Amino acid sequence: MRATIVSLAVAILVLGIVAHSSAVPLFTDWTAFTASSGGSGSAAGDGTATGTLTAGGNTTVVTYAGDVRVGSGVTTDIGGTSTFFSNVISPGIFTPPLAMSDLIANDGGVDNTHTISFAQAVINPVLHILSLGDDTAMPPITVDWTFTNPFTILSSNAALSNPSGNLLIRGTEGSGTLRFTGTFSQLSWVSNGVERTTGFQVGAEIVTPEPGTWILMGTGLAGLAFYGWRNRKQEGAATTTT
Repeated sequence: MRATIVSLAVAILVLGIVAHSSAVPLFTDWTAFTASSGGSGSAAGDGTATGTLTAGGNTTVVTYAGDVRVGSGVTTDIGGTSTFFSNVISPGIFTPPLAMSDLIANDGGVDNTHTISFAQAVINPVLHILSLGDDTAMPPITVDWTFTNPFTILSSNAALSNPSGNLLIRGTEGSGTLRFTGTFSQLSWVSNGVERTTGFQVGAEIVTPEPGTWILMGTGLAGLAFYGWRNRKQEGAATTTT
């Protein structure tokens, strides 16, 4: 009987610990940034940005370290007013499209490392990339980003491709969405050239316990507590009898 009670309580507790993720990716609310030194076109790579992903009262801090650009055209925007990822500006290119969004802009850089970190692990992160490379330059500039984790292209324009497998993305004014399948605490890539600004935005599914989860966890803990109390009571009674 005791074994049955303990097994049931543990099973309920384990079920309660199982968490659920948001059904669709949520995108980062970037709240602060420090622009790279040297100004536009320098691609110094010493910029930073900080933001949050929030779902169901659960907030995950997101940080970025790499090149951060401000200036004319595609520029870093943490006011949530960028329409570059929308269907109006870029129909069919981004999955999902964002009517209004923040945006982090950078000039790439030769052998610059760019890293997005999540304070809590997230599921299936997606990366919207805007205007990788520059087809207005003479000659046009093609830029590669090489990632440390494999990705899938969800959608893109014709100027974005992965010619060398699913770790490298190449663009000459390329735009699109990459998805990284699995659980991640960090995304990182290395750029191979300086250009006139690429923008990006990152989203992910956030793990959040549902209300029923807390009930199951409470039930499991209560069952274990009851078993412990009854066991101590029975041991006390046996000692008194002896």
